[in-house]
Amino acid sequence: MDFPVRNTKLLSLSFIAFMLILLIFISPAHAVQIEELFSVQVPVESRDREQRMEAIKTGMGQVLVRITGDGGIAQNAEVESLIRGAAQYVQRFRYLPAKEGEGFELVIDFDETRLSKDLANRGLPVWGRERPAVLSWIAVSQGSKRFMISSKGRRAERETLNQAARDRGVPLMFPLLDVEDNSKVRSGDIVGGFYDTVDEASRRYSADAILIGRVQRQQGQWIGRWRLREADQTVVFESEGATLNEALTKGVYGLASYLASWHATQGFSDQAGAVEVTVDQVNSLADYLRVRDYLKSFDAVLDVTPRQISLSQAHLDVRMRGSSRDLERLVMLGDVLEAREPDFEELPSVTTSGLYYRLLR
Repeated sequence: MDFPVRNTKLLSLSFIAFMLILLIFISPAHAVQIEELFSVQVPVESRDREQRMEAIKTGMGQVLVRITGDGGIAQNAEVESLIRGAAQYVQRFRYLPAKEGEGFELVIDFDETRLSKDLANRGLPVWGRERPAVLSWIAVSQGSKRFMISSKGRRAERETLNQAARDRGVPLMFPLLDVEDNSKVRSGDIVGGFYDTVDEASRRYSADAILIGRVQRQQGQWIGRWRLREADQTVVFESEGATLNEALTKGVYGLASYLASWHATQGFSDQAGAVEVTVDQVNSLADYLRVRDYLKSFDAVLDVTPRQISLSQAHLDVRMRGSSRDLERLVMLGDVLEAREPDFEELPSVTTSGLYYRLLR
């Protein structure tokens, strides 16, 4: 690779040799990639073609919810034609025996590239595969009875939450509630709204976002009160249901909707351009490759090319579908790059329209 030079302090042949020695593969850490966003299973009674065509439309509706974050997307006039013509987006399908009883499960794989493009061309949001891992602290109260949902306990309630998360394509995590957790957080902290203790206990899990929920039975209904925090964004919302499972499910659906509103890109395919990115603390070729591979791991990023490389900084052009704000949201999910304010006196080549980061070790 030929690096353009800026001044006499830039890469020397000896430094290039040093960097080649350090050439190693570093797997970048970033948000969870959801691998089956465009694949669904729909129960059918038989292999009849008419049933299959209706199941494909149903499956298309489920996929549209996952990739837009909008639970009511099927009622949007912009997607009526997509659902009517769902069969043309099918890449493959197969039948599996029904999990319970008679019949089958129709497994349908939709064309990710084509469907994402057509959604974007309609001006609809597209939420990519990179999604924040959400740590969920949930306390349930019914009268004097109270419990918390952990990664091992309360299996029925946990499976309800996991199923809702799978429906919406959200990576959900639960605390261990081991000795360390219990020394910091009690169900009373959640019910009482003492969120600082929960935030502190969450540090050990390295999650991208924290969801705190308190679900209580009140006047014949289950009411869920939720707080979602990701980086500098916080939102509170409610869910309700006739049953606990319904309130929990709607809570996860609300979680997915808010995350999608923060991360989905509007008009994704129509906004192709370059974003200038400067990364500090890039001290070797291995560092550069780590940054490059991390940025290229995002679905929205088409290419990463070096503009200028110095002994401690990399100035890059990131070509992507979307805006600089979309790239900021993606980078925020991982722990490879940390946003910084540029010093324009020290870095006169950095523009105010670009993004500036520091490589984390």
